[in-house]
Amino acid sequence: MTQAEIQCTSIAGTGFVSELVTIPSTSSRDVQQAAKDAQASIGADLDRMEIQNFQALLSDAIRMVQADLLKPDCAADFRNASAASSKTASIGFSNQSTSGVAQYNPITRSFNLARWVNWSSPDSTIGTVNGVSQVLNLLIS
Repeated sequence: MTQAEIQCTSIAGTGFVSELVTIPSTSSRDVQQAAKDAQASIGADLDRMEIQNFQALLSDAIRMVQADLLKPDCAADFRNASAASSKTASIGFSNQSTSGVAQYNPITRSFNLARWVNWSSPDSTIGTVNGVSQVLNLLIS
């Protein structure tokens, strides 16, 4: 019997999973194939979760805009559209260390958000604590 740690990062880099897998064989060939199969399975689940998170984030954004457009005074929000849209350029995603979720850059006056965080639901972000993959609540202060 062999134990192997399988590590996967999602396609866009917003999720990371580390999982300990027990492989019933000690044969090098069997261990390599079982590790490859486990990584493919874990990676597919992680990518599926990432796609769902992006879809949920996009759906929430669409709902918020639709709700704003239904307000009687919605035109007030769009008086200076170029100023409002330029604010979105100050948010970016980058590979922050796993110890931080965002970093402010005072020179560019922008925020870089960590890709490993599930930003559509930060209270249920998958992370690794002491080598064990688990759901993290990043909203707890």
